[in-house]
Amino acid sequence: MTITHAITHRAVSDSYVHISVSITLHNSSRVKVDIVGGIFRLYQAAPLSDEEVEQLYTELISSSDTLEVKWPMLYELEFSKGEDEIFVEPGESHQEAIDFLVSIDTKSVVVYTYFGDWRYSRMPQNRRGWGLATTYDIMPSTNQS
Repeated sequence: MTITHAITHRAVSDSYVHISVSITLHNSSRVKVDIVGGIFRLYQAAPLSDEEVEQLYTELISSSDTLEVKWPMLYELEFSKGEDEIFVEPGESHQEAIDFLVSIDTKSVVVYTYFGDWRYSRMPQNRRGWGLATTYDIMPSTNQS
């Protein structure tokens, strides 16, 4: 399973930007994949104060279990679906979409999506899933209404 993000944005007022994320799941395997749950997250990557960046850097270099920056989270949405509600046949694709509203002051975000098929595993460490994080810069021109 491969995931791609197509991200766009537009100013919707003098204070807010609408971010639209189109997610494509492509099944490159030989078996049907049932998506039974997942997560959508939006993190703020910029602007951050020097103190916030220094704290993120300290956490990153002192952590032995991750190589990812723990950006400040703006939104998180977890979802669950019934069996055969979202499925992708071999060689086919499926689209999902999510929208966010952020402050016009937000200059860069990280979009994270995760889709899982854990119907056959009762143990969390054996769950099968696919995730993607994409950094997206909001250009200064978003200040147009």
